[in-house]
Parts: sequence; C-alpha cells; structure tokens
Amino acid sequence: MNIVTQDINNDGLTDIVIANKKGVFLFENLLDKNISAYDKKNNTALHSTYVAEERSSIFGNYQALDRIKLSQANKQEQSAVFEIQENAKKQALKTVALFPVGMFFCYSLLLLYFRSKGGYKIVLLNKAK
Repeated sequence: MNIVTQDINNDGLTDIVIANKKGVFLFENLLDKNISAYDKKNNTALHSTYVAEERSSIFGNYQALDRIKLSQANKQEQSAVFEIQENAKKQALKTVALFPVGMFFCYSLLLLYFRSKGGYKIVLLNKAK
C-alpha cells in the first residue's frame, strides 16, 4: 500500500492519496493536454493563465491546474475549465478501462483454447510401490 501526502492537483491543500497515485497523475496529465488542445482550438490562453509549475510523473511532464488562480477567474473561464475537466475525466476513464477489457479478451481466448483441448480432466496419480 502506498500513502502519499502532497499537493498533487495544486489547489493549495494537501491531498492524501492512498493505494496508487498513478491514476491522479494520469488524470492531471490528460487535463493538461485537454486544456492545451482547447486553447489551440478556440484561440484562448487558459493553459498559460491557470496552470502552475511543471511536474513530472510516470506518464510524462504536466502542469497541474492552479485552483487558487482559477477561483479568481470570471465565470465564463471557470465554466470552460470545468467543461474541460469533465471531458478529461471521461477520457481518463476510457483510457483506464482499456486494460481490463484487454484482460477479459485474453482470458476468453485462454478459456476457448483450453476448451478446444478437452477442458479439465482428472488425473489420478498412482502411489509408488
């Protein structure tokens, strides 16, 4: 078990992450990429305005959202960032769901393989005389 206490999402508060913090870093990384893509698409400067210092994780470098700066923004920009966050959450769920789906596919292939070989058979071992 892994317990970490640090400000992971850069909201000025200490976060307590129990078990695995890689998921938080994945989400923050996807959020950073989504804000950048939104800026390019809509010709805005949300990324440069509301992100903090660069951090690195197992998924690469990212810049967490500075929630203190964002709380001082106007309602239009806050709603835009909220919408981007919601899309990033959905994208993270889709990305993380690929692994169990792949495992299900592999185990299904193993099940079919062993069924084609005749399935489970009882093997009796003789006692050595």
